[in-house]
Amino acid sequence: MQQSPFSFDQFKRTAFQQKAPKAYSEVFFQIHFDEFGASLSVTDGKGKPVSASYLNYGGAVRNVLRVLEQIEDKNSFVINWDRPSDKVYLAEHPYLMEALRHCGNVTKWGGRIQ
Repeated sequence: MQQSPFSFDQFKRTAFQQKAPKAYSEVFFQIHFDEFGASLSVTDGKGKPVSASYLNYGGAVRNVLRVLEQIEDKNSFVINWDRPSDKVYLAEHPYLMEALRHCGNVTKWGGRIQ
């Protein structure tokens, strides 16, 4: 009996499994301050940072989430030794301020912005 050559078929993935981002009933844009300036993060109703896709939302919230996703994609290829790469600073992206003005769910660390 002839032995068959080694095959990689057993390692082949049958379907691409992409983890769908969780959709939250409501997300908030929280502004934090540190020595580099004001940064923006996406949080849930309890103030915990979350990863939310713009595909699950509409209106102004969708626009801000989409811009944040584009910024994070761009920053993933940039090495910055001076600042944390996981934060989005508002001074570097002034157009975010205009987009945030249309959202009613902007909070600061410790409370809601009126």
